[in-house]
Amino acid sequence: MNASSKGLLRKLIVIIAAIVALLRALESCGGCAADAIATRRVATFNIREFGRETKDMPRLAEVVRATRADVIAIQEVMRADAAQDLARMLSREPRRFRVVLGKCGGRGGMYTGFLFDEARVTLRGTQEFPELSPDGSCSDGDKSALLGTFEGGGQTFQLLSIHLVAGSEPERLERRKQQWARATRIANDVKSAGPVAILGDTNSTGFLDDRGGEKTFIIDHAQKEGLTVETRDLRCSEYFGPKDALRPSLLDHVVSTPGMVKSGSVEVPGFCAKLHCEPANGTPSDFVNVSDHCPVTFDLRPGETP
Repeated sequence: MNASSKGLLRKLIVIIAAIVALLRALESCGGCAADAIATRRVATFNIREFGRETKDMPRLAEVVRATRADVIAIQEVMRADAAQDLARMLSREPRRFRVVLGKCGGRGGMYTGFLFDEARVTLRGTQEFPELSPDGSCSDGDKSALLGTFEGGGQTFQLLSIHLVAGSEPERLERRKQQWARATRIANDVKSAGPVAILGDTNSTGFLDDRGGEKTFIIDHAQKEGLTVETRDLRCSEYFGPKDALRPSLLDHVVSTPGMVKSGSVEVPGFCAKLHCEPANGTPSDFVNVSDHCPVTFDLRPGETP
């Protein structure tokens, strides 16, 4: 090997060593500056009677993991230890999930809360709204809402996990309208601290066909309050009916301050996606063993905190 070739080889070795050192540094700090501005993904998921109903926990963990979400608003949690077990199952390096729940479960003992990855976001605080009211008290009434304030991706963002009253009867729809008014009041009260999204199981049984004017009300009310219904064009998020003749419904929504959600990022994965939100001829195993709901996911629009 001549002197020129030896010199070229030495330079190549130096370059390779530098690349290896850089990769190791990035690995040790989890991506550092690049990760600090990376997009954060959020989801909402009603896990049917979680803690009381028997679950295929490994499969549930797979469904949640497949969302690739950094924060998941959860509803219908009936036992805290079940949610904590799920958090442990999700915590595979580099993921480190924690769970936080409200303390007021309403008459059904169903709690709202969040699963979140501490490696990707920081929880700055929570505030519970019993009966989804700024002036409510913990009682056996409607389910409470939990507000979580998070930091990640170079921004602060707020999420209000809700679970509205179920039922298709006119009086139930009227109660949901009142609950929507409470939720949007909360969102507007806190939005000065950062963008906020209302998300969760809203039980909007009349959304797809606008039965009782429910879709019209939700969209018009959100617009009046300066908010955007990010899920308005979804075709389903839940299935109902006899197990041999399931039908799609859109019960889970994301309503946010404008510009918070990355355009085109809202999706419904899971068995809803596999069925293309069409009526089901059979019964998906996830419907039986995980939940009748599918997760709804979206990406936050990257940007600095206002």
